[in-house]
Amino acid sequence: MTWDIGLVFRSLDPTAYELVVTQIRQSGFVIVCDGAVKNDGDDRVWLALAVPEDVLNSAAEATAVKKAIIENPCHESLRGTLGGGVKFLRSYEHSTPRELRYEGYTEGAFWTPAERSQLALFHLQSVKSSEYLRAAVPGASRNEYLYDTLRQRQLELVFPPEKTSRNRIWRQSLTAAGPPLAEMRAVYGEAVAFYFAWMSFYMYALLVPAVLGVLLFSLRPEGVTVDDAPYLPFFGMIVVVWGALFIKGWKRRQAELAAEWGSASLPEWHQRPRLEFHGTVRTSYATGSEEVHYPMWKRRSFYLLSFSVTIFFLGFAAVGMVLSLNLQGYMTDPGSPLHIPSFARRAEPGALFDPDGWLFLVPVVAHSTFIMALNTVYRGVAEVLTRWENHRTENEHDQSLILKRFVFEALDCYISLFYLAFVRCDVVLLRAELMGLYLTDQVRRVLLESVVPWVTGKLSSSLAARHRPPFVVVRRPRSRSLDDDGARAVLEEIRKESEKEPYDTFDDMLEMAIQYGYVTMFATAFPLASGLSVLCNVIERSSDLFKLTNVTRRPVSARQGGIGIWLSLLEVQMWFAVFTNCVILGFASDQLASWLPSHFLVLDDNAVLAAGKGRFVVGIVAVLEHVLILVVVTILYTINDTPKWVERHQQRRAFEDEQGLRRLHQAEVETILSKRE
Repeated sequence: MTWDIGLVFRSLDPTAYELVVTQIRQSGFVIVCDGAVKNDGDDRVWLALAVPEDVLNSAAEATAVKKAIIENPCHESLRGTLGGGVKFLRSYEHSTPRELRYEGYTEGAFWTPAERSQLALFHLQSVKSSEYLRAAVPGASRNEYLYDTLRQRQLELVFPPEKTSRNRIWRQSLTAAGPPLAEMRAVYGEAVAFYFAWMSFYMYALLVPAVLGVLLFSLRPEGVTVDDAPYLPFFGMIVVVWGALFIKGWKRRQAELAAEWGSASLPEWHQRPRLEFHGTVRTSYATGSEEVHYPMWKRRSFYLLSFSVTIFFLGFAAVGMVLSLNLQGYMTDPGSPLHIPSFARRAEPGALFDPDGWLFLVPVVAHSTFIMALNTVYRGVAEVLTRWENHRTENEHDQSLILKRFVFEALDCYISLFYLAFVRCDVVLLRAELMGLYLTDQVRRVLLESVVPWVTGKLSSSLAARHRPPFVVVRRPRSRSLDDDGARAVLEEIRKESEKEPYDTFDDMLEMAIQYGYVTMFATAFPLASGLSVLCNVIERSSDLFKLTNVTRRPVSARQGGIGIWLSLLEVQMWFAVFTNCVILGFASDQLASWLPSHFLVLDDNAVLAAGKGRFVVGIVAVLEHVLILVVVTILYTINDTPKWVERHQQRRAFEDEQGLRRLHQAEVETILSKRE
């Protein structure tokens, strides 16, 4: 017998455990089997559950799941009423057989693995604890739901690995132009599918600035560097416009996928508060029922604390930047407050980190390692700060955590670049620092995120297999179609999955968002960034797919209508790119001097502003900046975020749902009137 969800939690006393099993069975789950390891140091138990079709149908209706509608229904009564696309599952449609209304409505094939895991988890989270169970489990007296009680027992969720589908996804991604999004969504859910859809869209969109950047670099006149290349200002402007078009293009692509997958406009009313959410009980102004309320002024005080702690950690990032720039020989002015003689002399000619020597990259690698270590420390701090903010839902909690980590890690990566661009105004040093940080970061990501976890996972599994005692099914298999050997096979499958780290798109998306900042904000200083990003992203996408299908545990499937707050963060970086590129071409390089030679003087091969010309150069840069802003605003406000066919589809489905609810209400009224008669 197949299973839909596996529970791994610390063992309870026999009475409490039987109450848990009874509560789960009474809620509609089928107990496939349960078991434990005969090991004095391991008190965990494994529980395999299956979900009947009627329970899945009820959970789907409660969570407003959408399914594909038959394009040309064969049933005469349905002709001209559906029109294809996706539609909510509704109770008022039960009178019409679903095999005549929805595609693929056959036993065992209607729900995808991702949908089964989503609905199984929703149903598990909806099971309320009995008074007997709350009294039997220590510390569970205040837990209204069984899921919260199990979480206190270090609950881990495991889903069927779907090895055949995962292997097929991996093979197809190696031979096709991109990963199979439809199958990926079916196995892993919308959250994972949207990440890989965005990454593929981003990778192919990068080909435009990549080709232009390579051509500009390879066709530049002899002796011309990035500092005085006359056409780089135009390239920077093109990249800024490309960034706006990319944002707009992805919004449209995201809307199309959300409409095709039925994940657009996901309702939030079904979200339960987080287990950690606390506050005072009051009567809801909207519903009239009791609710837990947490004052906003308290949360804002923790926002202030989060801001202060983040600034404190950014101080460490600034210290690391100063030390790195001294070791690289960039701090040559003894009068500078950032000049540290004991470190700066290490980069002098003939010294350990001589820029012309073999060890010149050591400070760059050390700085990249320091950034990675600081980000790891702040990651834990950010999770604590976000937990203290006491957000009501998981979505609000995740968005706050994403914002903190992105702001910190982005500034941690960009701070040295901002210093070289806006304080030192040296585009040559800026490009060198960009290349060093960028290339070492790409190598680090591939090694630490895929190669090392795969090798350590194989070694751990091999060593553990030699010393692990066999599974012992502590009770007879709960399913009649399963014998002891079958139960051990299911439990062994759950154990293997539970020992893997769960896959999360958070870190992967964070890295891509920061890379987008490298490409757009520093285009005039590093025109090859787009081309290198395309090459690195080919490796990165394969690395992420390998990690997803071969290294990590199948994640909890999450329904999403897009990439969420990440889109807003990308848009903010696009606006910053307008400012940074204009400043670099006007003040951090000699690029503008080749077009306005009368406004500059050449001293020691460096262009400096001529006397009295500063105001004109500032004005020219300001005009360029405002022109770019006008172009970006025009793009953002003249191109619709949603394609026309998606808008029509959404309007049609909203109309059909409204008509269906009216018919349901009318039927209820007629039933009441008939009873009175």
